Amino acid sequence: SNIMGSGFSFHIHLNSGAGAYVCGEGSTLIESLEGKSGRPRIKPPFIKEAGLFLLPTCVNNVETLALATAILQNGVDEYLKYGTPDSPGTKIISVAGNVNKPGAYEIPFGLTLREIIYEIGGGIPDGHELLLFQLGGASGKIGSAKIVDTPYTYQDLAKEGLVVGSGGVLVVDDRTRVIDFVKYIQEFFSHESCGKCTPCREGNRQIAKIIDRFAEGNPKADDLSTAERFATIMQNCAFCGLGETAQSAFLTAVKHFPEEFHVQEVAK
Repeated sequence: SNIMGSGFSFHIHLNSGAGAYVCGEGSTLIESLEGKSGRPRIKPPFIKEAGLFLLPTCVNNVETLALATAILQNGVDEYLKYGTPDSPGTKIISVAGNVNKPGAYEIPFGLTLREIIYEIGGGIPDGHELLLFQLGGASGKIGSAKIVDTPYTYQDLAKEGLVVGSGGVLVVDDRTRVIDFVKYIQEFFSHESCGKCTPCREGNRQIAKIIDRFAEGNPKADDLSTAERFATIMQNCAFCGLGETAQSAFLTAVKHFPEEFHVQEVAK
């Protein structure tokens, strides 16, 4: 109240959610804040016109607010000293998984994924080898050790079919099978789907059954093409971003590790 005698007051109210992944979608977050089940709204009207309790609402994440504060305090020129010309500034990342120093770090854009994993993250424990990494959280795409020297910028990652996303960097070493990792991600999204739309609700469930058969070593001859078809339908028809990106790990695993899904080796 009355900040620095300015007459301006700013009150913050904290609300604890139930941990639903789908509440990362803006309108779903608003529904949850209103005490309703976390499911996305039909748009329009958009949140900026009719958001929380139907009032105009601006939804931003914590990182945006933190960067705005730093830029206002230190000036834009100071912020632009970091990063690259095309990806200026810094990014808050979360390094997790099979690394010696997991944690949250603020880095300048332009470091390579190798520097992030082996220098900032302290490398992989017990002398194990990098198998894959996933960027941007559970709905992010995965890459193999072959592209670990890619600079962490929006443009360079895009060339490899990857995205920055939330800033998550999950490291998986050779103690895990690729198919088991994909199975874990698929189980997560089958659980986290809010069930509002058929493409996401049924697509995740059916793809999970197919991934299980690959993990058990007895897929059907058309399982891969069927799963890819369902994934494409989800990308194009799901109601919100969860359903649109739930298959990112699976589709990029097929790209980088085709031997895990080799059609010629499946059971007849």
